[in-house]
Amino acid sequence: MAKGHKIVWIASYPKSGNTWVRLFLAAYLANTEELDPNEALKGTFNDAQRPVFDKLLKLDSKELEDDVIASLRLPYLSKLAESGEKDVIIKTHVLNANWHNAAMIPTSVTRRALYIIRHPFDVCVSFARHMGLSFDDAVKSMGNSSFAIGSDLQIKQPLHTWSTHASSWLGAVGFERMTIRYEDMTLRPYQTFANIINFMGMGVENDKIDRALASTDFDRLQAVEKEKGFLEASDKNNHGFFRSGKIGGFDGVLNKEQMARLYKDHQDMMERFGYGADGSVF
Repeated sequence: MAKGHKIVWIASYPKSGNTWVRLFLAAYLANTEELDPNEALKGTFNDAQRPVFDKLLKLDSKELEDDVIASLRLPYLSKLAESGEKDVIIKTHVLNANWHNAAMIPTSVTRRALYIIRHPFDVCVSFARHMGLSFDDAVKSMGNSSFAIGSDLQIKQPLHTWSTHASSWLGAVGFERMTIRYEDMTLRPYQTFANIINFMGMGVENDKIDRALASTDFDRLQAVEKEKGFLEASDKNNHGFFRSGKIGGFDGVLNKEQMARLYKDHQDMMERFGYGADGSVF
């Protein structure tokens, strides 16, 4: 590949902490407690951005079928990787698998991947509100092997089920991978983010971690969004992008039937990560 540059993925199922990690990394690199989240994300990449996809490939993707979009994945990502002076950090929500016979995460353009996982009960509530879905529909979507997301501004992104999404990344081969839990980012922020920085090859500096954690404190991000809005907020959601962020936010929101369905659909993966059927985290 030209210049030898590759992609460093920040990967997750939607509403699992992807944006928080990217903002933390931006604050860490800027060494600031006063990060503007909108400005920070303007210089970052999201593999689903239709305007970027169309600009780099010189086409109009709105009229293209899914199989054609999939076939253009590698040339598109190659151009993204070549766009900077070094490896590029890119957000993704796609399944790490083939879609219409094309690899969604080609190893030839990938340097490493950080995968973020979160208790599916909390994902369900946050995802439903972000997408404008009922909780029942969000539960069904998370168990639907054909589930994909997309919009006028985003190309189609295959997700599969929540469990399969996770296992596809956990089984990744051909590049370095690290998995972190959202809950550990919340409960053990210093050590968890230090591990992330080390994995990203940035060099761990204690005072910079302290500043970056202060800059990306959830209450601060919420206040900035209230004042200035936020680029990644959904037009289907009037609750705000930084809605809660708490562990156990599902409590009193999901009913017993919805929780039971999620546990039935995802028991093996939940147990693997210490996620209890009652919503607890071990």
